[in-house]
Amino acid sequence: MQETVYRLSESSHARAISAAKFNSSSTQFVVGTVGLREPNKVAVLEFEEDKVALELVSSWDYQDEVWELACSPSAPQIAVANTSNLVEVFSIQEDLQRLTALEHSGLVNSLDWTERSFCTSTKTELHNWDLEKQTSDKVIDTNITRSLADPHHESLLAYSNSSAIKVHDFRDKSSAFEIKQAHCDEILSLDFNPNNPYHMVSSSKDCTARIWDMRKEKPLKTIQEHTHWVWQAKFNHYHDQLMLTAGSDNCVTLQRTITGSSAPIDESFFERETDATLSRIENFDDSVYGVCWSAAEAWYFGCISYDSKVTVGVVPTEEKYKILL
Repeated sequence: MQETVYRLSESSHARAISAAKFNSSSTQFVVGTVGLREPNKVAVLEFEEDKVALELVSSWDYQDEVWELACSPSAPQIAVANTSNLVEVFSIQEDLQRLTALEHSGLVNSLDWTERSFCTSTKTELHNWDLEKQTSDKVIDTNITRSLADPHHESLLAYSNSSAIKVHDFRDKSSAFEIKQAHCDEILSLDFNPNNPYHMVSSSKDCTARIWDMRKEKPLKTIQEHTHWVWQAKFNHYHDQLMLTAGSDNCVTLQRTITGSSAPIDESFFERETDATLSRIENFDDSVYGVCWSAAEAWYFGCISYDSKVTVGVVPTEEKYKILL
């Protein structure tokens, strides 16, 4: 697989990456560092296809560690979760201009910013925010590890409760779905299939990623391609049969997951192909905490490892043709 690497800092660490969803014309990623001995950074990187290079577009000092990042889907704005129990929303122009700061009762472990919602979570609280009023609908629970708004149902918010997956309905303030033992250990990430309602993927400290139909208690598929914690699993937003997984075994995998895909079998290559690991990136020197697909180009994705290396990968040409032809 073709890969391009950019290192943010020789001495800082990093764990947060987000596709620049507000830029639909070029492949950009927003990243942040978690260094203790020097000023941290929030940076925008752009993948230059003709040069096959990652270029630094902008960089700003940030006073705290960047633990979570999310980009606005429409405006040049970013949200940053730090170790001061704050989520700060910035406009990114020549300088970072703070628009608002949302206080939380503990360390924020999830940020999700969509066209319809802005959601955060801590270990004990879920928040569905109104950014203009700086108020939120709140849910109290225990051992919350991740949260994510349902892109298909405006009132639903999914979250992981240790090893369980729950879906809360803010409309009638009740539980819509629950999978009590989704994994054998703590869940580290959740991602909804963007094209197939009720379908999602979870990843866990049990070294697996699992694809779910939330209406069923057993997974549609279990992916066992890592030897340590799987920090993230992400569906491709254009072609949901493509999935990324990233782990603390210093590895990223690209999966073909026909199981649970939205594409009709009689109109695709699925009649001839099966689920498979298409490629692996194993040249990382540290844990890979984050992966995301480009917001501008279906075939590019970004990864960030703890040693502050940002890597851009490309879906193999052969697989592109299988999907498109």
